[in-house]
Amino acid sequence: MIILLVWGLRKTSAQQPTRAIVAGFSSWQYSGSYSGSQPLNAGFFVGFKTNKARYFNTRFELGYGRAQGQSMTFANLYGNSNQGPSPSFITDIFYGGLDLNLNILKKPSYTLYLTGGIGLMRFDPKDGQGNGLTTINTTRQLGEAYSQSSVWFPLGIGGNYWIPNGPGIGLQVTYQNPGTRYIDNVDKLSPIAVADQLFVTRVSIFIPLPASKPRAPRASPSKPNTNDSPEKTRQTRKTKTQTAE
Repeated sequence: MIILLVWGLRKTSAQQPTRAIVAGFSSWQYSGSYSGSQPLNAGFFVGFKTNKARYFNTRFELGYGRAQGQSMTFANLYGNSNQGPSPSFITDIFYGGLDLNLNILKKPSYTLYLTGGIGLMRFDPKDGQGNGLTTINTTRQLGEAYSQSSVWFPLGIGGNYWIPNGPGIGLQVTYQNPGTRYIDNVDKLSPIAVADQLFVTRVSIFIPLPASKPRAPRASPSKPNTNDSPEKTRQTRKTKTQTAE
């Protein structure tokens, strides 16, 4: 009985913060021209989250991640040629983005949501020896070039749990949907016509920020008491005049 009472009090007093600093670690997995299962890579991020609204809230994030792939298919296809993709690649990715979270379920201690947004990424693909692939023209079709900056449009789902009136933890999975086909430095020489994709899992820690204090109302000037009689009002004015003299 006591346990149930304490649980009920905890639930009624719990309240999610309206804004928070967010930081955490992420795992990245690539899929694209390098077919087959590819290894996971670690990343990290920091950001800011709003959490005031019932349904729609935002999340701004800056972070780093890595994509990695390898394929024997390219070695078999282009092994005897001077022109061909690298057998493996590692791409460092720096990014910033703004997401809109749509809450499916929001309770005092937890939230389940869908997320979508837009971001800007800067990526640098290298071969297994650490050589930058963007400057090695023989790894792409003759005359094929690309920008190392691109947008992406992440879509996913996530959930957050908040310690009553305290910090929180979160788990979010997204497909990043990059607007480039060159995360792996390969497009036209690929034997399969497939867009590059990044699957990212984020583990977040939320640190609440203090709520902004409302402004104190401005004091209104005092007004004369209209209930006083004319004689009393004249006497009051006379007293103030004598005091001033």
